Amino acid sequence: MKRNKQAKILEDLDNPLIEVFVQKNYDYYKEVWNTCKEKNSLNSLNWSALFLGPIWLAYRKMYLYLFLIYGGYIVLSLILNEFLGIRVGTVHISLTIYSAIGTNSLYLHFVKNKIKEIEESTNDENEKTTIIREAGGVSLSNALFVSALYIIILASYITITFVE
Repeated sequence: MKRNKQAKILEDLDNPLIEVFVQKNYDYYKEVWNTCKEKNSLNSLNWSALFLGPIWLAYRKMYLYLFLIYGGYIVLSLILNEFLGIRVGTVHISLTIYSAIGTNSLYLHFVKNKIKEIEESTNDENEKTTIIREAGGVSLSNALFVSALYIIILASYITITFVE
């Protein structure tokens, strides 16, 4: 079953609407996804996601994933630290590496779902392309906002952990 889902995600990579949605660095993602298809594996390292994590998700407008992954991480960190006295540095490193390895396939899944959702919402081809272009691309302002938020959360964590 998992292989069938993998194969399905990697189908139709030449859909021109994918390029319309991705915009910036489309050639990079197309090459990565084609390599994944050749290897029959969804795993590939995304260096930007490795070093930027939640900032990369915001930059690529993947807000639900940002909230689920890092919101869950923050809650887990608080529980482990507050109730069990476990420092969460190892959890953070593990989450970062795991996220970076799965991010390219997660992004492809996100792109295809958004395109499908938009295609089902309108029959007008021009409108469809415009909506896809607006929904996709990148958002530097959101990346900067998440960067500031990340610094605040990190400073709070350091204060709570080491100042006690």
